[in-house]
Amino acid sequence: MDSASNSGDLTVSAPAGEPSTPAILFTDLQPALLAELCRTAEAEICGLTQPEFGQALTSAGAKTNYNLPPGTEASPGQKAAFFRSHHLPDLALAHACALGREPAWERFLSLYRGALVRAAQGIT
Repeated sequence: MDSASNSGDLTVSAPAGEPSTPAILFTDLQPALLAELCRTAEAEICGLTQPEFGQALTSAGAKTNYNLPPGTEASPGQKAAFFRSHHLPDLALAHACALGREPAWERFLSLYRGALVRAAQGIT
C-alpha cells in the first residue's frame, strides 16, 4: 500500500519478499541519462531498478523545482545538471534502505558500522 507523509515523501511498501514499485511511476528522464545516473549511483548494488531510481530522482527534483525559482520550468539540461550535482550513491542507498532492500542495508552497515558503533559507545 502506498501512502504519502505530511512532508510529501512517497512511501512504498510491498508484501515481504516482493520487490516494491511506486504505484505512480513518472519520470521524464531520457533513458540514456537515467542509465548513466544509475551507474554513477551504483543503484543496482543497492537493489534498485532503473525505474525506481528514476522515480526517486524525479521526486527530488520536483520537490525542489530543480533548484530554480518558483514558477520557473526546468529545461532538460537544467534537470540533468541538477541530478549530476548530487551525491547519487547516497540517494540510491537511502532510497533503497527506505524501501527495505536487504542489499542496501548490508551496504549501509558495511560503510557506516564503525561510525555507528562509536556513536553508540559515546551515548552509553
